[in-house]
Amino acid sequence: MKPIEKKVVINAPVTKVWKALTDPGKIEQWMLMPNNFKPELNREFLFNAEMDGNHFDIKCKVLEISENKKLVYSWSGPFFEGSSTVSIQLTGKDSRTELILIHSGFTDTQKEVNESHSKGWDLRFVEKLKEVVEKN
Repeated sequence: MKPIEKKVVINAPVTKVWKALTDPGKIEQWMLMPNNFKPELNREFLFNAEMDGNHFDIKCKVLEISENKKLVYSWSGPFFEGSSTVSIQLTGKDSRTELILIHSGFTDTQKEVNESHSKGWDLRFVEKLKEVVEKN
């Protein structure tokens, strides 16, 4: 299955965008999920999610972290077997930041899950993250 790829340009310096990606309170604003994230290599954390009135946890682990440049974490939820990987790359350009998100690891039998996650990233990563960073 082809990985999900999203690209967004935010009108803010890379340091401000990085804070939105690594501060639990800011993450909750754009991911729309409470979490216990800490920007530490090998740190396990949870997103507390809700869908159609059902509450569940998305289990994650920080796999790679390079301040103001790259954040990679595993992503394991109840709707698919195994674990997938979310990678966010940041590139600062003047007072703007380009972000590329790649969510990979879906199997060919997980087409519906892949499509659902792609729509979720459109809302959260492309729309809400931009809104949270640019308005604060």
